[in-house]
Amino acid sequence: MPLINIPTGQVRFCYTSDGRTRTMPAIISREQIHGYSRLLIQFGFNARLKDEVKAMEGARWLGFDEERPRKAWVVSDTPRNHFQLAYLMGMNPYAPYDTPLVEYNSGRTNPPLYKHQVETVAFSLTRRHCIIAEEMGCGKSLSAIEALEYAIKVLKFRPEECMWVGPRSALDSVKYEFVKWQAGTVPLFFTYETIRSFIDKIDQIILPRVLVCDEASRLKTPTAQRTQAIQIITDKMRHLYGHESLIILMTGTPAPKDPSDWWSLCEIACPGFLKEGNLVKFKNRLALIKQYESSTGGSFPKLVTWWDDENKCKVCGKLQDDPDHDHINMVEKWYHPFTKSVNEVAYLYERLKGLVLVKFKKDLLDLPEKVFKIIKCKPTASVLRASNLITKTARSAIKALTLNRELSDGFQYQEVPDGEETCPTCEGRLIIKMNVDLDDPTNPLDGESLARGHRAIWDEEKNIITGYKSEPLKIGEKEIDCPQCGKKGTVTHYSRIATRVDCPKDQVIADLLDQYSDEGRFIIWAAFSDSVDRNVENCIKNGWSVIRLDGRNWWASSDIMAKMEVVITKEFGMRMLQLFDNKTDFPKVAFVGNPGAGGFGLNLTASSVEVFYSNSFKAEDRAQAIDRIHRPGADHNRGCMIIDLIHLPQDEGVLQSHERKIDLMHMSMGMLQTVMQKVEEEYERAI
Repeated sequence: MPLINIPTGQVRFCYTSDGRTRTMPAIISREQIHGYSRLLIQFGFNARLKDEVKAMEGARWLGFDEERPRKAWVVSDTPRNHFQLAYLMGMNPYAPYDTPLVEYNSGRTNPPLYKHQVETVAFSLTRRHCIIAEEMGCGKSLSAIEALEYAIKVLKFRPEECMWVGPRSALDSVKYEFVKWQAGTVPLFFTYETIRSFIDKIDQIILPRVLVCDEASRLKTPTAQRTQAIQIITDKMRHLYGHESLIILMTGTPAPKDPSDWWSLCEIACPGFLKEGNLVKFKNRLALIKQYESSTGGSFPKLVTWWDDENKCKVCGKLQDDPDHDHINMVEKWYHPFTKSVNEVAYLYERLKGLVLVKFKKDLLDLPEKVFKIIKCKPTASVLRASNLITKTARSAIKALTLNRELSDGFQYQEVPDGEETCPTCEGRLIIKMNVDLDDPTNPLDGESLARGHRAIWDEEKNIITGYKSEPLKIGEKEIDCPQCGKKGTVTHYSRIATRVDCPKDQVIADLLDQYSDEGRFIIWAAFSDSVDRNVENCIKNGWSVIRLDGRNWWASSDIMAKMEVVITKEFGMRMLQLFDNKTDFPKVAFVGNPGAGGFGLNLTASSVEVFYSNSFKAEDRAQAIDRIHRPGADHNRGCMIIDLIHLPQDEGVLQSHERKIDLMHMSMGMLQTVMQKVEEEYERAI
């Protein structure tokens, strides 16, 4: 999107009321408030326009301002607010997202693009700044490679202006794809961890014209450093290049937890496309959130329900037949009449029309059905006694769940003291220096206040900064005793060790390895480092070569390393993926990984089976890991088998929780697809 310049002075806002378009005069001006440029907006009372302005980024009513009260609204002077103000003025900034797709003819013959991949490339080249939300295995990477090549050959972008960002494992897979598909050019590759360092040196890097964010679900948290870094880069790209740039966010799991995860992705692709100025305002529109009192005397916000059914009550979020709405309870203080709500979740996906492209594998590809199987392992009496003891003595529910899941995998982590080390807080100096506001030394300073040099003003819920005090901070230092070592200068150093016990899952893995020995490829996912190591040892013991990928990066067993004659370099992961596809040199290779580290971006269709020794706590990890074998290249004769090992009840509880979240993800994407198809049909009828 080109940069939108908002005119100042007398303007007219447009809005719809009673089915008619109406206008209202307004005045927009710029002012420096607390050292930052702000837009002042003044107009006569209008509830509809007030709600529009109130939803903008940094919106604040100045009628109660202590220094200079005025009947005006102030909002941040940012591109997203310019986008929303342009819409209010009737400029239609959404127009680039409503235009028909350009015609695109791919010259690729090895392999030729599928029809849906051609559409994906056309969508990317037409919208320029967009989100590709296609299920894993739909061929998003090849579509993005094709768009990147078009940008270089036809749009004349330079190769060094192309950047591809993703998780480490996904980058290894993509590099392999560039080689496999004989791409004519290769972009600069960066991991999301590396991109975080760009926040401090954004003015020193060459801004890309093409930015592809693979596995963009990693960018759903606006406060994460990687999200902020990508947001800064894309904002500067729009400012410098406007529409002559490509920003492509690709994800197969756009909303695995809740619909509000869309906000950050949309903000990166096109700031202002969603009118809500921050995630809190966006979530408050989509869900009923109430403040609850905590046991310590404070309060905290809690999500009561999503507005995903108009038969939910607008007051309490419960269905119409709930006793709270029964007239027989009219004398009770909690009674209230039922008020129908609006299905905001369903409407959200209509709002995303034009920015997001959704595709499902079942509608596009001829793949074998996924077959799910659960193998239950009977726990011994001693393991059950240990589990009951953990449940009774654990200090919290999450601690009990974690310890029980460790026990289910046949071990327990223990922190063992192994000496003393210099205190990391005071570095042995016994005291530390703390920044204080000399004018208000008892009121702690937050990071935002220190960064700005002015004390931040927070809203009542302490969630949003509404402004900054005009007086600069008088920052001083005071010395206090080190709270970590207590003026000793040293602290105890602990090492984590795993105490193992027999686990029936190991015998199941051994039996499955024997069953699939003829196929020669096998995948195991495990949630804990010791579980990964345990399975590596089990596979080697049963005569299999092993490739491992978890938070410790790639690793291969000694027989692979000796024969491959390679060292661990940046290309090591790509070599391991090539090896997994090639069954000539190594007839039996097991891939053992953590679903959070190895479940993203890999193509492991050489195997027809994957076993979840244990699941991580994130449903997205499981959803991604499952589809490593269910993608183009999967064999119909062998099928796709997903096996879960259940030992203790906690394993089954985590699995059921993940399945509910994955169902929500599929439902949300399906709702969007249904709306998109309806719009396309109406457009075709119109022309």
